[in-house]
Amino acid sequence: WWTLGGYFVSTWLFNVADFINQVVLPQHVFETAAEGVVSQLINPENNDLLASLVGYIAPCISAPWWEEVLYRGFILPAMTLHFKFWPGVFLSGLIFSLHHVSATGAIPLAVLGWLWAVIYAKSGNLLVTILIHTMWNSRVFLGSWLGL
Repeated sequence: WWTLGGYFVSTWLFNVADFINQVVLPQHVFETAAEGVVSQLINPENNDLLASLVGYIAPCISAPWWEEVLYRGFILPAMTLHFKFWPGVFLSGLIFSLHHVSATGAIPLAVLGWLWAVIYAKSGNLLVTILIHTMWNSRVFLGSWLGL
């Protein structure tokens, strides 16, 4: 339940945060934003299928494991040792967002960081957020790859 429910709540909250992002940020921020890593990975030279499959591994398999161990397994517990729970969640989510270096995605990514921190804390299982993150990145990657 935690994984599927967490994924669907992630989708809903991300869309709400993205809408707020569109309203809050000036239009020129979106117009001048650099092409994202996912866009670069899904459009390899000559549209090579093997290159696309290899490009899938980093953002969709290894990144969720590494990021969840770092942000939810290490940074969140460290923050909650020095601060109370909610400030720790807030700070770890901000750090998660900053790590992605995206002006256009800062607010939605912070929201995901906050939600996934709460899901991890409530479930007590890091694999839950790893799977949510894997599904999230896979949806983004495959959606971009298929032009959706």
